[in-house]
Amino acid sequence: TRVSENLDLCLIHTRMKFRNSSKITRRTLKAGEPIVSFGYSKTHPTYVEGSFTKRELVNVVILDRTSLIIHGGHSGSAVLDRRGNIVGVINSNRTDLTTGKVVCSWMVPAQHLLEFLGEK
Repeated sequence: TRVSENLDLCLIHTRMKFRNSSKITRRTLKAGEPIVSFGYSKTHPTYVEGSFTKRELVNVVILDRTSLIIHGGHSGSAVLDRRGNIVGVINSNRTDLTTGKVVCSWMVPAQHLLEFLGEK
């Protein structure tokens, strides 16, 4: 693992095996489908597992709700499906105000990412 705090970059090695390199997919996820994300939360690199929950409107933007437990610094991290394809990018989380624990997170769906990149 290598980290550049000045550039906000983190390179993480994983033992996960993917057949091909990651690609951005337009495939629609199904509720309960497993997903993973790598990021740099708080003070160290992290790997989180969770599942897709549902697509919903959040502050006039369509986002995908997930069960990934992410923290500050994780925003912008890719979210992968079990095939290693990029299905979204972490956007934000929701914290329970009484416990302070993260209860869910949202990701920008890959379709929006492709549109942003000029892919149709």
